[in-house]
Formats: sequence, C-alpha cells, structure tokens
Amino acid sequence: TLGIGERAGLDLGDGFRLTPSLDALRPVRDAGRLAILHAVGSGDATRSHFEAMTAMERGAHREGEGPPGGWIARHLLSTPGDAPLRAVAVGSVLPDSFRGGPAPVLLERIDDYRLDVSEGFLGELRALHADRSPLAVAGRRTLDALDSVRSLKGDPGFPDTGLGRGLSQVSALAKAGVGLEIATLDLGLWDTHAGQGPWIDRLLGELGGALAAFDRSLGDARKRVTTVVMSEFGRRIEENAA
Repeated sequence: TLGIGERAGLDLGDGFRLTPSLDALRPVRDAGRLAILHAVGSGDATRSHFEAMTAMERGAHREGEGPPGGWIARHLLSTPGDAPLRAVAVGSVLPDSFRGGPAPVLLERIDDYRLDVSEGFLGELRALHADRSPLAVAGRRTLDALDSVRSLKGDPGFPDTGLGRGLSQVSALAKAGVGLEIATLDLGLWDTHAGQGPWIDRLLGELGGALAAFDRSLGDARKRVTTVVMSEFGRRIEENAA
C-alpha cells in the first residue's frame, strides 16, 4: 500500500507515484534527468528469474532466442575503441551482457587495477614498450591507464553501501579520462516472498541514494553519461499462495 496517506511520495502523473523510498531521486527528476519506462518487459513466460535475467542481458525476447552473446558485447564488437578501461564490470562475476565480446576489466575497487611491482620495474616496462609496434602501443596505453587510476579515490559523498561504493568508483573513472565507455553494477536480493515492505524499502533506498549521489558526483561529466537501471523483476499487487 505504498503511495497512500503519509507515504504518498512524489506524484508522477497518470496515477503513478514514486515510492518514498526513492525520495533521494526527487531532485534528479525535478531537473528533468529521470525517465521511468513503465510496462516494458520481455516475452519470457518461464517464471524463472535466472532465464529472464539471461534473456534481458542478451537483449533477447526470451531465453534461447536472438543472436548469441550479450547486448553490451555486441555493441563493443560493432564500434571502435581500444582503451584498456573501455569496459568495466564492478563486482566479482562477469554479467551475461558482456558475454561473447571483448573482455572487460572485472574489479570491485579501483585499487584492484594495478601492477604490484616496484617503480624500477615499471620503468623497465615502459622502456620495453617505447617503439611504435601495435604491441608496444597497447602496452603504453595500459601503463598510462594504470598511472591515471593510481591516484584516483572514491567520492566520499556516496552512501556507505555496496552500490554506493561501486558507483563511487565508476564516477571517479568517468571523470578521469581513462577511456571508460561502459560500466555495469548489480544490486541483488530482490527475491523476497514475505515481509516485503521493509525489505523492498531498504533496497529501493539503497538504489535511490546511490543513484542520486552518482548524479551529483558527475557534475559536468553527466552531459556525456547515461545511467540505465534494468530489472526483470516484478510483483503483482495481489498476494498469492506462495
């Protein structure tokens, strides 16, 4: 019964309201930077969250259909770009949306992207990559990216949550000029069957707080950043036997 009485939330028009758990996004919406795509879904009818997620990340109507690989992988294969940090998956598991394409950098923190070697050895590596061969050029780009990332720190203005910390890393990379084109993050634990009110409130609060902080942190860089939140998950209003 969210959206009734004191928990009315922001009126979006056409009978819809933004749940108060997402109040942090109110300034983003008021500034015209938030769009909600209602009633968008796939043809998956298996009731399997796993199959629905796989179809969504592959950009398929339903699991088992469409081209192979993930939709982000197909984009990366069809467009030019060779920056070492062009694609980043924040977390410990590679999303299906990257399957079949150029390998993204998989990291949980910016600090993970480093060479644990001495400065002297780094100098030797640079000397080895001093010519103009394709291998040397790729090596120099990677070493330059490592130099750029070494001094980066997460923005302290983010909530101390998993998604907040992850988006803090993405914001730092987006503003650092390291060639970042796509970054993915995941927020799980939505599959609840009881006590959903408090649980969903907490998750939506984490989502809204992290997204609002990301919007603030980007500043002028937001002009070239599009943030897409995707979910295959929905609940019908009426309770069922499960």
